[in-house]
Amino acid sequence: MQFNPKFRVSDKKPELWDAVTGHIRPLPSFTQNDGVTAVPLQLEGGESTFIVFRAKGKPLASESKVNYPQPEIVSEVVTPWKVNFDSDEIRRGPAETVVFDKLQDWSQHENEHIKYYSGTAVYKNIFAMPEQLDEDAGNHLFTRQRIYLDLGKVYVMAKVKINGQYAGGVWTPPYYMDITSFLIGGNNEIEIEVVNTWVNRIIGDLQLQEEHRRVIPGASSWKIDSPLQKSGLLGPVKIISVKH
Repeated sequence: MQFNPKFRVSDKKPELWDAVTGHIRPLPSFTQNDGVTAVPLQLEGGESTFIVFRAKGKPLASESKVNYPQPEIVSEVVTPWKVNFDSDEIRRGPAETVVFDKLQDWSQHENEHIKYYSGTAVYKNIFAMPEQLDEDAGNHLFTRQRIYLDLGKVYVMAKVKINGQYAGGVWTPPYYMDITSFLIGGNNEIEIEVVNTWVNRIIGDLQLQEEHRRVIPGASSWKIDSPLQKSGLLGPVKIISVKH
């Protein structure tokens, strides 16, 4: 959604403070008239941010798109994913590693150990980056070029590791994060832990004989014919570059 909020501030330049990650960057495009500053903003569904005015300054650009430069796709992770589920008697996931040739909703899977799974699943894959990464790519505020991991759609939460280092977590749209400082030239390993709710496991257990049930929901509105909830990493998973 694009909109133009107005602030009772004058002679100061706005900064965007990401409410989820804490990242800070300037917003060079804005207008100032009669003690009011208007700032073109663009937010995804469910996204929020802080607009902070600290230093004095004038607009550096007139076009609103300067505040939100068009991202460039570096690569898309389309090779098969190796996925590991918890196979204990409560979660009942597959005991062996499952290969997803393409990302899909667990609740639509033909394997009932995945279809009714509730818990954590770990996705692993590899993606390539140019051998010579931008020397400016570091974990610094206001760095011009940043590399982001865009997970597309996730149901419902995820934690990400890049080359064995924890890069952050997502639990609300947009499901992307800055991974600039974790990248290396060449192949990069990606590991994504995805967690869904208990709903599908409850519905799955309701279809079993009572002596085989392991999840006892108590007073629950979920029934044997209740619709399953979307679960897992749906993607598409992309590596994108943004020059602020």
